[in-house]
Amino acid sequence: MNNHLTEDQVAEYIVGRSARAELQHIAGCKQCRSEVERFGGTIAAFRNAVRDRIETRVASHPAHLPPFPVQSRTTAVSKWQWALAGAMMVIIAVVPFITRDRLMPQEVVEAVPAETNPDELMDAVYRHLSRTVPAPMERVMVLIPDEEPDTKSGGVQ
Repeated sequence: MNNHLTEDQVAEYIVGRSARAELQHIAGCKQCRSEVERFGGTIAAFRNAVRDRIETRVASHPAHLPPFPVQSRTTAVSKWQWALAGAMMVIIAVVPFITRDRLMPQEVVEAVPAETNPDELMDAVYRHLSRTVPAPMERVMVLIPDEEPDTKSGGVQ
């Protein structure tokens, strides 16, 4: 009966996945130990041949230079910094002109002539009391987008 290791068991020993029984067998069996050494030598020779071939190929080809000049990282970063600074200057210059029309103070108090009848005076008071926001807040409401663009602030809603 043949109690020696199979080729798969020898390969697992080389890789480092052998069981305790296989390790004990290799330590005690001269034939299996020589098989492991022969197989390990073959693997080492193959590994060395591949490394030598790669080193020869790398040495025979000169290093290729890139087709365009390589910029340093600081140059690329500084260009982005200048672009960002220019964009910020444009934004700072344009924003006041865009928001100027929206922030212009609006006439909050309705002018009611002194000689009006009491019904018109009560209507003006009712409109003032039924505002959706207080009169000083109407200027801020311009900044908040409306869901209904046709509504007006103040007055009867």
